[in-house]
Amino acid sequence: MADAGQVVLKPRHNLLGRSVLPLVTRLARADAAPPEWARLTRDTALLDYSQDDIRREFLGMTGQPLDETLEAAQKEPTLENSHMAIHCAIVLANEIGQPKGQQLQGLPAQRDERRDEGQTPKEEARNRKRPAEDTSGQVGPPDVNMTGSRVHMYGLRPGRQP
Repeated sequence: MADAGQVVLKPRHNLLGRSVLPLVTRLARADAAPPEWARLTRDTALLDYSQDDIRREFLGMTGQPLDETLEAAQKEPTLENSHMAIHCAIVLANEIGQPKGQQLQGLPAQRDERRDEGQTPKEEARNRKRPAEDTSGQVGPPDVNMTGSRVHMYGLRPGRQP
């Protein structure tokens, strides 16, 4: 189990779509094993992962093959260097790999129904911003305000017309 000070990959954090140059730089400068290895999950220590597991997780986190990243950092593709690469990737992902936007869960069913009717998300947003159509047949601005008096809206006294 992870200690309180243990670095664990934050949910939805990764380096996909980002430059791997900062990762390569970190990896090239890393000479000794860290005092505590970062973890992909709280339950599994990084040193418990096999070389194939690390390759798969690294590719999923960065979008780059592990061997190419190690080569760019001028490191041999050993298990120890692979551990160091995934460790650096986890730390960097926690620092700069925050997710973009908000993860929406449990959306109301009516939104899905509107999409089934052929509305794109852009059309849906436009329709939300558009006020309901006025069917009273009146042209121009409304002639009454919340109190129902023209005096308040236009600053007129009773009996005067603009």
